[in-house]
Amino acid sequence: MITRSCILPRTLPAAPTLLLTMFLLLSVLSLPKAQPVQAAMRLAGGENHTLALRADGTVWAWGDNSDGQLGNSLVVGNSAVPVQVMQDTDGDGDGDIPLSGIEAFGVGADHCLALGTDGRVWAWGDNSNGQLGNGDATYINSYVPVRVMKDTNGDGDGDIPLSGIRSIAAFGLNSLALGTDGTVWAWGNNIAGQLGNGDATHTNSFVPVQVVTNPGGPALVNIQAVAAGFFHSLALGTDGTVWAWGDNDHGQLGNGTITPKDVAVQVSGTGPGAGLVPGTIKAIAAGTFHSLALGTDDTVWAWGNNLVGQLGNGSTTDSDVPVQIVTNPGVSALDNIEAIASGANHCLALDADGRLWAWGENSSGQLGNGDGTITESLWPVQVVTSPGGPAFEDIEAIASGAHHSLILANGILNYGTVWGWGDNSDGQLGNGDATHANKNVPVLVKGPAPDGKGFLDLSLTIYPQRYTGDRPYSVIFGFMHSDRIDNTTGKWTFGDGASSVGDPSHTYTEAGTYEVTLTVDASDTDAPGPSTQSTTGTVVVQDNSSGGGGGGGGGGCGVSQGASMGPEWLLLAGLAAALRVRRRKG
Repeated sequence: MITRSCILPRTLPAAPTLLLTMFLLLSVLSLPKAQPVQAAMRLAGGENHTLALRADGTVWAWGDNSDGQLGNSLVVGNSAVPVQVMQDTDGDGDGDIPLSGIEAFGVGADHCLALGTDGRVWAWGDNSNGQLGNGDATYINSYVPVRVMKDTNGDGDGDIPLSGIRSIAAFGLNSLALGTDGTVWAWGNNIAGQLGNGDATHTNSFVPVQVVTNPGGPALVNIQAVAAGFFHSLALGTDGTVWAWGDNDHGQLGNGTITPKDVAVQVSGTGPGAGLVPGTIKAIAAGTFHSLALGTDDTVWAWGNNLVGQLGNGSTTDSDVPVQIVTNPGVSALDNIEAIASGANHCLALDADGRLWAWGENSSGQLGNGDGTITESLWPVQVVTSPGGPAFEDIEAIASGAHHSLILANGILNYGTVWGWGDNSDGQLGNGDATHANKNVPVLVKGPAPDGKGFLDLSLTIYPQRYTGDRPYSVIFGFMHSDRIDNTTGKWTFGDGASSVGDPSHTYTEAGTYEVTLTVDASDTDAPGPSTQSTTGTVVVQDNSSGGGGGGGGGGCGVSQGASMGPEWLLLAGLAAALRVRRRKG
């Protein structure tokens, strides 16, 4: 559970004023929706395991560990609840300290990648095809993270850590990395040319090789994102074009053919003069034999295999060029979409209202629509809270494993919690179920603490992040926090030399910009790490040139208490904030 803390008046306003307040409150419903607090946790799923990146840069994993993909130093042993990925510091092959300083990751079938804040890449798990990229020609699995290594002298062996990387991706048996210079590196399995290095022999590589546009030719450049399918790969150009290479048996390269390519080719309809012109694609994703793209108009396109409806166009016919996802055959395009993700044979799309759509295979309940018949869907259906229940709302981020789905919630009552559904054969839903039963609606990922409460990203945030007003400026700061953080003893430092314990109110008498810090006791939460947590916000105090008190920063419980701020307005501010924080953006 997540609590929003603020101070509201102890008494209600008089009846006429209350009527005015209620009228104004109803008006709030038609106002543009506020952007939610951004949670830091990110998620990814593999064949039968799941990863979560916390705000503190640590990585947690659960599910299958048969190849060491949980990275927790255990040679064998699955986990139905999150365990921490550990780093080996003394070279004995066992984990000593938590892996930290991570900002992104990618997950393959049975291996994992993690990108450090230093631009270097870690890998662990299955290495049967060289997908760890550590230069080990013996292809030995690793149960703790090892460095991805780059060959600098042409002997095919790793010499120095791969560096200068800004994003990574994995899906099947190979791995991808995008450099800060816009070039793409690949390693691992190359049976269908998915490394994109122009090697006609399709030889696997246990060190990164560069993706090219012609055999022996120039490197693929000006790339802003990468995505990996099982035997094919995708790249998004800075001009909004999409590139693809590898297996093409089902048209998943989207170039109007079913011929595989061992170099990057442009997806049809995304080049100059075509239907989807440069600049019209802003995100990509890939499944086993299909591909997805999110347009700048917030519609979704798909191509490739369509056996169980993964193209979402109401048919089961493959397509070797992009087709648009529709809400019903021949009715209208699925739109207002902010993010996409793909599993093996199912797809996810998050809309701007914080609701999730899913289509394609449903053999394990991975569509999350509560359908007990586990029937595939040829067009999008909504993920619900329970069979026959309402749509699951207030979703911040999405991810997919091969046959399971994941979300990070940001609602008032579930802020910062992780939920999963679908295949649970190895505990990849993280709900602690020893029977490993599949789920067709979202279930809460359990925390590592014995009480088994939700696995939280701690979720301590001053809300809103910025307050602005004229001096003297009196503020009651709002903040969001997990229900086991002791907010009554939280220490506030207001940036002007003043501080308090448990009292989120303060008056600024001088103009200036101030950083506000809240530090709380987190020792009674299921969040691992330090026993205290801190968060910051900003206050801008202006000279009193416009007269009257300033606003409270555009939302949240924070309010300015000028002379004209009566109790009815405090009530309105609190109620409006509760509505606005639940809603995403207009």
